Amino acid sequence: MKFHRIFAPQDFLIAVHWENNIPDEFSRLFEEWTDLDFLENFFYENKNDLNSKFWQGISIEKAVFRTIREALTFRKTFVDLVEIHPANRISHLKSIFKPLKSSAENPSNLLRTKAYGTTMASWLRLYAIKVDSNMYIITGGSIKLTQRMEDRKHTMQELIKLDMCREFLRSEGIFDEAGMVEFLESEF
Repeated sequence: MKFHRIFAPQDFLIAVHWENNIPDEFSRLFEEWTDLDFLENFFYENKNDLNSKFWQGISIEKAVFRTIREALTFRKTFVDLVEIHPANRISHLKSIFKPLKSSAENPSNLLRTKAYGTTMASWLRLYAIKVDSNMYIITGGSIKLTQRMEDRKHTMQELIKLDMCREFLRSEGIFDEAGMVEFLESEF
């Protein structure tokens, strides 16, 4: 497992680079979410979920274009954070990333979080480990069409990746921003 500063040299947003994937997770997701072929295949494979009462049977074509529009806006949300003064960035990050579950995870101990896309009923998700109030590590993301992550293989895989990253950080003794920055600097 390797890590990549998404907006180098700033450390507020980091992405996991899994061994088998060429790009880091942040880059991979936004590439997929704007790729017509990928999206058409994804929505075709998950057509039953699109036909659910919640999604009101949206067509594959509309789902594809909705995803592309939203992905571009969602990515801009993160790009805009680069321009925000670091002292103000914490409140913006806190408004974007929410705890994955409302369970009793220790908020100061590598909290699993999610970020929703930019529309009211968004199916786009980024998943991240909150290392500190000003640092998140993107472990992956998905197009989530069901209520529970456990209901589909692709979202269940994202839970596994979150836990793998958190366990890796713990095994390396990384529990805060200073520890992560030290680790990043030692990788180069």
